[in-house]
Amino acid sequence: MTFERLDFDERTAQWRGLLERAKVARENLERAGDDRDALRVATREWWASTQQLLSVYGRMMARGEHQTLSTAPEMALVVISLSEVAGFLETGTVPDRVSLVAGAGTAKAGPVERRHVGWATAYLRLARTGVIDDKTATKTIQDAYKVERQTVQRWAKLEIPSEVEAMISNPEVVQFYMADSAAIYRHRGRSAEAIASRSVKRARVPS
Repeated sequence: MTFERLDFDERTAQWRGLLERAKVARENLERAGDDRDALRVATREWWASTQQLLSVYGRMMARGEHQTLSTAPEMALVVISLSEVAGFLETGTVPDRVSLVAGAGTAKAGPVERRHVGWATAYLRLARTGVIDDKTATKTIQDAYKVERQTVQRWAKLEIPSEVEAMISNPEVVQFYMADSAAIYRHRGRSAEAIASRSVKRARVPS
């Protein structure tokens, strides 16, 4: 269930939980010391807690309901920290709080990619329940996103992002945004087409 659909007491309790998570993440980051691995883990958790906090607050602000949320000092500390990061980036300097989150291996899906995939997951769910009339929904997503069948089957099990779930009651909206997201994912995501295109571009870069 999305945050917006909770009643006032449930929203208040969950919001306090998000503030507490942000507080713990900040304290763990301060205690991480000079251990690079510990710093990387703590920094990623700080960004994760910050992203969730701002996402919920932004959605509630868009609905004009943000004043029902107690921001507490932690929200101010998050904003101040982000302002400091922006100050470094404005001068062309990458601060540790940004550089530390980069690691080796395949990067996890970011919020934009999760949203694009989320529309596919929503489409699959509505097709499975008969809300969308598509008996071959897996093949539909496979062809639209240009990914393997196993990838679509894995997507079907994912949690739908809250901003997508908030509109899942309207099948026409889901169909529209699924097609729109698929078009973007084919060229910029992890589809075979997008990966091949990036490989060609890298090959063309003179050494």
